[in-house]
This record gives sequence, structure tokens and C-alpha cells, in this order.
Amino acid sequence: MQFTAPRNLNEQVLWNVVIDAPSLGQPLKGMNKDLRFPADAGFQKMQATHQLPDGTNITIHYQYNFNTGKAYDMKITTPERNNLQPGNSIMKGD
Repeated sequence: MQFTAPRNLNEQVLWNVVIDAPSLGQPLKGMNKDLRFPADAGFQKMQATHQLPDGTNITIHYQYNFNTGKAYDMKITTPERNNLQPGNSIMKGD
């Protein structure tokens, strides 16, 4: 499942990085199949990732246009973390 808006602060921070500097993402070669964003118009499918302290990653896919220098069709591809249970449960031993 993909999400078109940040769901938490960590995603918002990476989202803002992509908006401010979309050219810094990693090109996803051979994945630009969306006819709305043709390569001959300057589009390249890209991704930006950020590793959190717990080792999980946040990933955003987007269309970068080399002519405008902007990101389009941004989507978060990472499943949302369970914020209510961020770590291991404490279990009472028998």
C-alpha cells in the first residue's frame, strides 16, 4: 500500500527533504512506466530512503523532472509503524 501524505513526524521530515532537494534521490532505472510522466519530458522515477534508529527504513518514490527540478507524484511505500507498541513487551515470568 502506498500513501500520498506523511503519517508521522519521521515521514514528514523525509518528505520535506524530497521537496527541497529532489535531485538527491536514487534513480530507479527501468521503473518509469507511468505514461503521465514520460522520460522524453524530463521525468525519472526516483526514491529517497532514511534509516531510523531502530533499523527500519522510510522510503518515498516520486517522479523527478530534470527540466523543472521538482518532484511529482510522491508516495510513501513504507508500511506505517505501530506507534502504540514501539518496542518489545515486558512479560512477567512464571
